[in-house]
Amino acid sequence: MFYKDKNNKIEGYQGSFGLISSITNPFCDSCNRIRLTANGHIKICLFSSTEFDLLTPLREGKDITRIIQETVKSKYRIRGGMDTLKKLESP
Repeated sequence: MFYKDKNNKIEGYQGSFGLISSITNPFCDSCNRIRLTANGHIKICLFSSTEFDLLTPLREGKDITRIIQETVKSKYRIRGGMDTLKKLESP
């Protein structure tokens, strides 16, 4: 049996894995993560469909510090702004 928020192992295999239960056990209020995508966009929440382009201004020689700061400031407190079941069902 697998348990959330715990490292799990499969007998006979190396390594372990964990499940993140962000719907039933949200940890959004303590999340301090941002993601940089393979195409150079910054994503502030896995629930968010919004991404901010860093690659284009970086290639243009522009300072991206302000973009990163403004992006982090726009981070929602809960699930990319989907703070009700209705919003989760129809993002």
